[in-house]
Amino acid sequence: MSKLEKLSYDVKYTAGAYLDASLSLPIVVSEKLGDLSKKIFKEKNSSFLSNEVIRANSPVYQFRERLREELDTKPGASYLQSNLVAVLPFFLVGMPAAELAEKGINHWAKDIPEVAKYAINSAITLTTQMIFGYTTFMANEVRTNQHKYKKENGKFSPKKITSGLFNSIKAFLSFDIPFSVGKVGGQSLFLYQGKDPWIASGLFDSISFPAWYSIAIPLGLHKGLIETKQTEYWKKLEQTN
Repeated sequence: MSKLEKLSYDVKYTAGAYLDASLSLPIVVSEKLGDLSKKIFKEKNSSFLSNEVIRANSPVYQFRERLREELDTKPGASYLQSNLVAVLPFFLVGMPAAELAEKGINHWAKDIPEVAKYAINSAITLTTQMIFGYTTFMANEVRTNQHKYKKENGKFSPKKITSGLFNSIKAFLSFDIPFSVGKVGGQSLFLYQGKDPWIASGLFDSISFPAWYSIAIPLGLHKGLIETKQTEYWKKLEQTN
């Protein structure tokens, strides 16, 4: 496997996985509507509302399935979904965490310099967000990719889950380190400017998230967090050589 071949695959797969994830949204919505109509109308449910008919006649569904057949994009789309699920608690917990941190600092450390208060507030907010974010990410990752975290007897392996968590943390360091520095600095700056802690936390996060999603798939591929048929083939090839 040449570097050029790997790069070509990564570029093609990245585009395919993002497209898969975007196509999956209307598919999921239509499937949920089909399930809802089945529950409401039961035996009177029209056949055109069934998931089977929708899948058979939906060009969006058929195109996504072709993508998955040709590039095996489902693991990449699932990986992106796990990140999306983790973002909501990460974003939401940051704002009240910043508010509570400010109250705690004003109560327990009211005499320290203002700059130190802002930095401590930002650091507490970031730590809380990381704990909630990674916990939610791994919970959804295990749910969507159960085969990766089970033993041969079909039971979940705490060792594999822990290993997966640490591998994710190591893989994300190239983003998390500059993000953490930027978060502490950026939120501190917003607090210095007189912004409310809720707004200070939410403002910086809303700026940073688009940057994360633009590199999530390439980073996941590069660090081996996204396993496809092609990457597994290359891994076996390297082991035999």
